[in-house]
Amino acid sequence: MKNKKLLVLLVTTVLVIVFAIMMNRQRAPATSLQQAFLFPGLLEEVNNISVIKISKQDKTLTLSQQNNQWVLEEADNYPADFARIRTTALAMAEMTVLAEKTSKAERYERLGVEQPSADNDAALLSLHNNTGTSLASLIIGNNRHSKAAEDKPGLYVRLAD
Repeated sequence: MKNKKLLVLLVTTVLVIVFAIMMNRQRAPATSLQQAFLFPGLLEEVNNISVIKISKQDKTLTLSQQNNQWVLEEADNYPADFARIRTTALAMAEMTVLAEKTSKAERYERLGVEQPSADNDAALLSLHNNTGTSLASLIIGNNRHSKAAEDKPGLYVRLAD
């Protein structure tokens, strides 16, 4: 008799747990972000990048490819380190969206992604091809700190447009 009651209790408990799991899955929010690339198609265009512009606090730095060599235009065309340029371009092409934080402009200052000016630390990074067409443009803000993802450093960014 005791075994029968114990078996009924066990089966009931398992059914309640299964039902709770099913209900929880049905109520889970559906996400549209599946860690998609921030700039789809940029990886295929990375070899066509010929100008990189970085603007911060009303100052602009322009790296350009001239005669098959990368140079820093503001320093009398001083040669630039191609390895760092390549790393930057590939990193930007492989950026993925981890989470959308806000689309409200009044919150941009908190994340450091407001329009770059002399009054803030936001930076604008733009990649262009040899015809001057913008391939990607990004405002870079504050570092992202997360206790849950300490092994994954990140930045708050937003598309420039």
